[in-house]
Amino acid sequence: MTRHEQREQVLYLLFEQCFRPDESMGDIIDASIAARELEPTEYILKTARLTKAHEQELDGLFEKHLTGWKKERLPKIILCIIRLSVYELRYCGQEIPAAAAINEAVELAKTYGSDDDWSFVNGILSSVAKDLGLS
Repeated sequence: MTRHEQREQVLYLLFEQCFRPDESMGDIIDASIAARELEPTEYILKTARLTKAHEQELDGLFEKHLTGWKKERLPKIILCIIRLSVYELRYCGQEIPAAAAINEAVELAKTYGSDDDWSFVNGILSSVAKDLGLS
């Protein structure tokens, strides 16, 4: 499975968690393994769990850049894409370059978002990367 495909699997898990907030990420992963025969890699397991575990911190890193928007108004899929990428920017810098994390998020937004979501995601993540001293 490519890293892009693994990111998509993490995105599915994060998105599903939005609709099942009372369930742990572990339970959602277990259900996904059974229901859709997910074969979780170390990256999928670690990234899904830690993105959820650090959700408040990650939200804090990008919320200040939502000029004219509130996190609650974002489409859930875009919120999940941003959280995933901010997690990679914040915690995977040695393994994943900032430009790659942002580019992957843009591609996910093009696939799963509406027409202009990719541009919005790119702008938010570029600002976060700058705040983190990554660009």
